[in-house]
Amino acid sequence: MTFEIRNRLSKRIVIGLGLFVLFCLLSFNLKYLYKDDLLIPMTTTSSSPSTYLVIIGSPVQHESRRNLIRSTYFGIQDNLEPIAQPSAQSIHYAFCIYGNRTKSDTPERRSFETEKMEYNDIYPFFDAEFNQKNVLDWVKKQGVQYDFIIIQDIYSFIPLQKLVNALGDDTTIQWGNDHEGYVIGSKAVESKKDLFGSQVWENSIESTDTTKNMLVTQVYQDQDFKALAEAFHLKPIEMTKMVSSKAVVTSSYIYDKCMEPSATKASLNKRDYADKHGYVFIARSREFGQQALRVDQRRTVWGKIDVIQKVLPKYEWIFWLDMDAVVMNPNQTIEGLMTRLRNEYYNGTESEFEENIDFIIVRPGTDKMINAGVFLIKNTSGSFKFLKKIQEREEWYRQGPSYEQGAMWDVMQQPEFISRTLFLDRENHIFNTFPKFYQQDDFIVHFAPDKCPNAATLKGLAAADSIKQGQFVTSQDLV
Repeated sequence: MTFEIRNRLSKRIVIGLGLFVLFCLLSFNLKYLYKDDLLIPMTTTSSSPSTYLVIIGSPVQHESRRNLIRSTYFGIQDNLEPIAQPSAQSIHYAFCIYGNRTKSDTPERRSFETEKMEYNDIYPFFDAEFNQKNVLDWVKKQGVQYDFIIIQDIYSFIPLQKLVNALGDDTTIQWGNDHEGYVIGSKAVESKKDLFGSQVWENSIESTDTTKNMLVTQVYQDQDFKALAEAFHLKPIEMTKMVSSKAVVTSSYIYDKCMEPSATKASLNKRDYADKHGYVFIARSREFGQQALRVDQRRTVWGKIDVIQKVLPKYEWIFWLDMDAVVMNPNQTIEGLMTRLRNEYYNGTESEFEENIDFIIVRPGTDKMINAGVFLIKNTSGSFKFLKKIQEREEWYRQGPSYEQGAMWDVMQQPEFISRTLFLDRENHIFNTFPKFYQQDDFIVHFAPDKCPNAATLKGLAAADSIKQGQFVTSQDLV
């Protein structure tokens, strides 16, 4: 009798506990649900979302795969609207380049330097083996804390959005196989080998388990990578884009060995300036390369006009700087420059300046025509008509040494365009200064010698660094 009473009491206690647990689950909501046979955290609203650093190890030669990862993982199709600084993103990424370096004076080196200029997501890893320990040591040196670090090799595929959802906010997670595909949370404990599935690519989608796997390794063909992205229904992570009405634009096209040593350094000088003031920075090369495909076989430098036509629709103002132009006074803003121009040429009348000026350019020193190495152009219908007219000047396609500059000079002087141009004739200090005219606090120095400008540009970059360190620089340091 006593046993029977105890048994009944035990059943009631079990039932009561079961109801209590159910009540708790209903009261506080389920954090997890089952989907595709994986336990995946539901999306939760948080004032401070988790932060992620995605590191992709890659040999130099795999530019096509890096571009594919940019587009499929992060929705980056080109660099016309660059993503915002890492501080504005919940997810950041980096390509760590390992293996053999490219040889100097080769198309491979020039292509790699161009990619570095255009995307600013390349980090050298030549002096260390790409593995979990070395990568985590490198991250630590960057001085930024992330909730999760995701590491993968260029030959691996990860359904990134699915993985991010699966991680939730459990920063104790540690999973994966070293450099091929690895995840570690900021409070990671022991590795959980069976947390997610992984497999080696068996050369067909039919042999791939898309329901359980978070990692597919040894994917060597771009076409197979694309097929995996489609099979996993991969949607790119939404990256925050930079918001600015002004873009600093330059060339990233390296013609030959001449500018190979200085091109990337000169690009960083301009990028640093743009970042300092919140302007978009864009470096372009394809428009220069496409000149060789034109039936009329224009000289490569005509790519500058193609670049302006492509970028200008996305911004209010473009500030164009040739590759061999160096920012010497990074404290000078574009807004401050325009205020100075309004005061000196339009009696400080903002409306007259804004309504009537589309193009600002200099004829420096004793030059016979304008110098098109530095100029400002505004997004207006008049500007696009101006650019179209320039493109039509066939006599300048192969006529040196001026080429596109000669076409700009001719078209600019037409009544409908000169009336909307602020032509700074014989002006040597506002924003396009030749080295011999340089004075303290001049904004931009343009190194445009008759021959290769590499040595002069490197000298200018060294001088710009000296100015940042508080040293005094004169024109004698630049010539």
